[in-house]
Amino acid sequence: MDAVRPRRRPPTLFRQIAARLAAFTLLFAALDVGIVVFTYSRQPESLAQELLTLEATKAQAGGVLSPDLLTGPPGAESWSARYVEPGSPELRRVGETGIDGASTLVDWTRREQTPRGYRISGVRAIDRGEERRWLAMQFEGDGIRPYVPVIVNEIIQHVMLPLIPLSLLLLLFNVFAVRRVLQPLRHAEREVDALEPDNTLLRLSEPSEPREVNTLVSAVNRALGRLDAAMATLREFTANAAHELRTPLSIMQLSLDRLPAGKQRDELQADARHLTRLVEQMLDLAQADALAVDGHVAIDIADIGRDVVAAMAPK
Repeated sequence: MDAVRPRRRPPTLFRQIAARLAAFTLLFAALDVGIVVFTYSRQPESLAQELLTLEATKAQAGGVLSPDLLTGPPGAESWSARYVEPGSPELRRVGETGIDGASTLVDWTRREQTPRGYRISGVRAIDRGEERRWLAMQFEGDGIRPYVPVIVNEIIQHVMLPLIPLSLLLLLFNVFAVRRVLQPLRHAEREVDALEPDNTLLRLSEPSEPREVNTLVSAVNRALGRLDAAMATLREFTANAAHELRTPLSIMQLSLDRLPAGKQRDELQADARHLTRLVEQMLDLAQADALAVDGHVAIDIADIGRDVVAAMAPK
């Protein structure tokens, strides 16, 4: 015979909400990642600008102003980075003339198609304290692999960082919200555990909110009312049946007394007495159920004894 397996407890409401929130967060994150990848794949110029800016940021974060710190994006077929002076051709050909006729240096990015893919070149300003230098970068590549660092950086900044605190706040909100919603249910659970067969008139207190809990408690109270009515009908039937059986049993007992003495008559009379005793017990039980006894009333047994003795003393 197989051993009885312990019944697995169902998950709590908070656990279900937390699981659904986590699934929704992951789905939203996957959708956001897909949108970011699709958007940047449709904008190669933006990808090129962000990639050169990211490489320049890595150079600026280094301990010294040296392009040797740059290893280039992954998948680049060729990569070069060098500092240029303000008067170099790379800056003069994209410089803008200011009001005083001087050349205004700006960052720039150019993306060109090549037979093997594309070539990206550009210049970025590197500031460290009061010193500013200009870093010229160029690389060739093919496909989307060189842009992976840009996409990953965008995902971290615009997907992961906003979603993590938002998810934590939603979880914290759910803790308080679910506990508040479940409080009337816990109160109803305690009231249900306090129900006793001796007092079938007790009902659960119906909370004003939330509406779902109020509806559930009201349904339980209606079920208790129907159960009480069914029990009352059963007790009434038992009392009526016991009362109706007394007369036939008395007639049967008289008929048995007229039988000739013998073992068979004795056995029948014993059975009749047994049936009579069962009927009397059923009547006593029905009368006891009909008594409205308040179990919270204190009774002094000594006073009852003195009253009984005083009533019987004259006799």
